[in-house]
Amino acid sequence: MGAVMCYMTGCSTRNCLNKNRDRKEFRTNYKRLLGLRIPHMDTVNAALEKILPEQLVELLHRLVKTLLNKRVFHKLRLLGKYFTIAIDGTGIFIFNHEPYAGCPNRTSKTGKVTNSQSIVEAKLIFANGFRMSIGAECRWVEQ
Repeated sequence: MGAVMCYMTGCSTRNCLNKNRDRKEFRTNYKRLLGLRIPHMDTVNAALEKILPEQLVELLHRLVKTLLNKRVFHKLRLLGKYFTIAIDGTGIFIFNHEPYAGCPNRTSKTGKVTNSQSIVEAKLIFANGFRMSIGAECRWVEQ
């Protein structure tokens, strides 16, 4: 939940959420909202490093299935009837070096080479603008 809260509060770094957890009002609201004490983000990171990517994919599938089965999003369907799925490709990482052989790259007019990693993602899109990832595909070659 610490990682989710980091995302929800717009914190782009673990340090950002750690600074927020020092504020009494933030801790109180976190406890009231989730019924939990706010963890130190280094602890959250250590826990996330132990989770296999396949486990995260399974968690996402179970979450989406549960929310759909409980009809949480039914009132947000397009025209009150349809679920809309958007498929989008985007860059997720940019490197100033080649992190692995064959990494896609782009050369600017000035000659600077930038390597990047892309992802294709499917999302449920709701009438109120809310969107939820339902799957992603990212391929790269390990060194």
